[in-house]
Amino acid sequence: MNLEEALNYRRAVRVFDKNKPLDPEKVKHCLELAALAPSSSNMQLWEFFQITRPELIARIAGACLGQSAAVTASEIVVFVTRQDLYRQRAQSVLEFERGNIRRHSPEERQAKRIRDRELYYGKLMPFLYARCGGVLGVFRALLARGIGLFRP
Repeated sequence: MNLEEALNYRRAVRVFDKNKPLDPEKVKHCLELAALAPSSSNMQLWEFFQITRPELIARIAGACLGQSAAVTASEIVVFVTRQDLYRQRAQSVLEFERGNIRRHSPEERQAKRIRDRELYYGKLMPFLYARCGGVLGVFRALLARGIGLFRP
């Protein structure tokens, strides 16, 4: 089955049979594939948790307002956004980009490309992801949109 077939014939499961266990290797493989999903600026500001302990599943089912899919599930995967990781992730992507540019870019273009990435991941991304409200938040949003108008 190819991707198009899978998408055309997918269905939502609302009640799970606890007598049919999931293959742990298939679940692990799906989570590994999910970890490869692209995200804005490659920041991957998310984590996921595979919940298999029945007492935790029961608590999560309560948070899901007792929906049958959560109540009957033998495993639940919870995806969590982690905005608090933006500085660490921006630094990691910047380090990766520096190495990538040094390995694959012509020497005469490396300095400019690295400087561009340092500006983007070292200044702009932390500025955009920092939590700030009020007048500073409005200024930040307007500035980011203004900069976006002049980017190719």
